[in-house]
Amino acid sequence: MHILRCLGKRLGLFGLSTLCCASLVAAAEPERTTALQTTMRTFFQALASAFPVSLDLQKFQAPGQRQQITQALTTLAENVAGLESHSKDLPQSFAFLRRSLAISAHDALQRYRSGDFRSAQFVLQHLTENCFACHARFTKPPQFNLGKRLLEETNLSAMSPRERVRLAVAARQFPAALTMAETFLQDASQGAEEVAFVAMLEDYLKLILRVQGDFPRAIMTVERVLARPDLPSYLRQRLLDWRAALQELQPQGLQGDALTRARSLVDEGQQRNRFPAYHQGMVHLVVASSLLHRYIDTRPADQQ
Repeated sequence: MHILRCLGKRLGLFGLSTLCCASLVAAAEPERTTALQTTMRTFFQALASAFPVSLDLQKFQAPGQRQQITQALTTLAENVAGLESHSKDLPQSFAFLRRSLAISAHDALQRYRSGDFRSAQFVLQHLTENCFACHARFTKPPQFNLGKRLLEETNLSAMSPRERVRLAVAARQFPAALTMAETFLQDASQGAEEVAFVAMLEDYLKLILRVQGDFPRAIMTVERVLARPDLPSYLRQRLLDWRAALQELQPQGLQGDALTRARSLVDEGQQRNRFPAYHQGMVHLVVASSLLHRYIDTRPADQQ
């Protein structure tokens, strides 16, 4: 565990939230895990009830919707508070995610009750960022029908492309999230110089490597983006570096001694990040975090 803490610090905030989540389920006893899953399922059912409506402010604040929305937001807040009963079975680092969820859920409820509907709408829609931070570390994504329902009932056209991808991840609909991201990245009508384009590239890299472990698909997508004539020179160089790193790391993939490889990859990634904003070492850091997640997921229970 000491080694994991050290690597988590070296990965920085990039790895902190996801390592917190990786430990979340792994550290709990089976019966506690079942109770935790029940709490989170109830939380997500409430989110599925309120989130689609929040995309239309007029509907969100309509008198006829207020009882349903208030009940859903109350359920969100109560179930986040209910996570406290599981905290003794989880690593202390999980408190970071729980507090963030709790603040957002209670804030959304209080603002809605006070009639500050626009602020409540904003807080509720950004609450899914916590879900993305956790779910983007899955190494064996389970099927989640409730998440499929959320996507089907949400007016995705009211959201930005990146918000759609992040909602799909929050709903644990990973194939849909990857397809959305790839479609956006290859759409010539989307400006490659936009901040949202670069952010989507980084989200995609985390999903395709950390969740799917699919190096060939990652390389293929990077090559398709490199074929775009409108790429600015700085972004083209970054993608060339990412492609070279993917090709270098593909033969071994996510195999080998996880801790030893992760330590080496973190060192290499940090050396490549001569200027942090360039993110040249991102591939190495993402693969390192994926190895650590898989290490946590596969350790015997008595070593958690």
